[in-house]
Amino acid sequence: MSKIISFLGAKTTPWLVCGVLGAAALFAANSYLALRDEYTAYRARVEDAGHAARLAQESLRDAHEKTLEEVRKSYESQMETVRSGALAAYRLRDANPRSSTVCADAGGQPVDDDAERKRLADATLGNCAEDALKLAAWQAWCTKNQCPVED
Repeated sequence: MSKIISFLGAKTTPWLVCGVLGAAALFAANSYLALRDEYTAYRARVEDAGHAARLAQESLRDAHEKTLEEVRKSYESQMETVRSGALAAYRLRDANPRSSTVCADAGGQPVDDDAERKRLADATLGNCAEDALKLAAWQAWCTKNQCPVED
């Protein structure tokens, strides 16, 4: 360093140092301003993308809730019709039920178990019809919400 100072002379050294420091400060300030502007633009893009994502998410959630409500109302309105339709179809198919008599007591009195068989069949068929309606409602919900389906 002393060789540089002696080459330039003692009188020009402070001015040279001030000039170099000033140029470095201007370069640093210019770099800072450019980076600040880039960062501000980047931050604005990120905020816009976040806002758009929030709007899309809210729209999707609203669509899902609307679809769920439609499917729920449809399910509840069809419940009794489907249940009674399944029972009517079963009874029509089994119009001539085979009744069996089973001797249940020691006295040899025949007991008709047809009523119990009908009660169990009605309960089972009603539950099966309800399950089929639930499956149809779930499929309708998936179709309306465009859920991906894998084969």
